Amino acid sequence: MTKAELLSKLDEESLRKIAKNEEFSIPKNYGKRDLVKYLEGTLTLEKIKEYTAEIYEKETKRTIIHETVKENGIRIKAKETTKITFDKSKVIIELTQKEKVDFTVLEDIAKRLEVPPPSGKGLSLYGKMNDKMLDFLNRIFVEKESDGYGLFLEYRTANFIKKQFGSKVKRIEVRCRKFFSEIGEIDVVGFDSENKPIVMAECKDRKAKKEDLDKWITNTRKLYQSHDCSLEESYFSTSKRLTNENFERIENSNEVDAERGQLKATKGIGQQLRQFANTNKGFKESGSVNLSMYEVRQNQFVKIFPRK
Repeated sequence: MTKAELLSKLDEESLRKIAKNEEFSIPKNYGKRDLVKYLEGTLTLEKIKEYTAEIYEKETKRTIIHETVKENGIRIKAKETTKITFDKSKVIIELTQKEKVDFTVLEDIAKRLEVPPPSGKGLSLYGKMNDKMLDFLNRIFVEKESDGYGLFLEYRTANFIKKQFGSKVKRIEVRCRKFFSEIGEIDVVGFDSENKPIVMAECKDRKAKKEDLDKWITNTRKLYQSHDCSLEESYFSTSKRLTNENFERIENSNEVDAERGQLKATKGIGQQLRQFANTNKGFKESGSVNLSMYEVRQNQFVKIFPRK
């Protein structure tokens, strides 16, 4: 059973108790789905099993309508020290010599885990890193685990994007909620020096559905049109092979120029003028968004759209 499945067995009150016990700062407007998503991305499977080992059935009486509702709750134990179950020296060597994780990605992970921000370089950087974060990095970038809820793939995609864009991306945010009221949560967003989004990604650690591709195109268009952000690229990454139906969904979309691999959406004239004034390009060039789709094969990002 996955971490998300175990957590989903609990009610919202119990999930909040876990967050409080772990000293996590959870937004008040988070519902059960948000709590599950947050906790499965920050807690190890071992820790979640410890919490859910004593699931009990509690009865809540609704006296007004005279019925009894049964829900799953937990009994919180005293907080335990995180157990280190990996070879720290080996992991540090792997992260230093082979699995290069960009500093911007490390900063976002530290923020998510609510641990001290990273500092230093090389062996020093990882040697003094919080054990909780080092374990998290080991599972994502060394063991390359699938967490069952997509977060690990999102961080691997974020690191891939940073390598593609280099210094143009100054900050990376995974599960970005900056534009939540207008667009919803975006899996990965890369920001430039002015804190404006220039690249985004939709990630699926499972077989992609046509609804996933529709959402990707829709969110790309919304971000591009709603913000003076000079969005340049939008990626879709998946751990599974894309089907012919997936390709047809994109290539037959009225919003996609499949041959060039670009979004057809245009900005309002005001946005075009502002962008044109800040670039040396013409309207058509300054208004394009490149679309790319990647399959992660044997831990390598393989570009499969546009098909050339």
